[in-house]
Amino acid sequence: NSKPLTLQSLSINAANDFEGDPMYSFYKHAYLHIGINEGENPGEFDGNPIEQYADTLAKDLMEIDKENIAQEAILVNNVWMTVVFLLNEAARSCKYPAHEGPLFNLDLAAGFYIGI
Repeated sequence: NSKPLTLQSLSINAANDFEGDPMYSFYKHAYLHIGINEGENPGEFDGNPIEQYADTLAKDLMEIDKENIAQEAILVNNVWMTVVFLLNEAARSCKYPAHEGPLFNLDLAAGFYIGI
């Protein structure tokens, strides 16, 4: 991958990177429900595409400037979601050998987790 990996890119690229992942779908629909309850346009969370919920939430929380709240949101919504996705990919690669090997995804997941 030639694009730099950043905390923001984990969220901005989530629609492509995590497509079909059960936890990403769960989180996306949870934030979609919150947006609908707050009168947002369908498919949006706080005026941004629902697929970018983690980036939107992190930016909103940075504006609040409450100690560590934005950092915690980034860890849960960006980094942990990536770890869970990679673990799911490792499990899928055991079941469907056409996927990349499970050790590759486990190594990546461990790298993100240890970085926390």
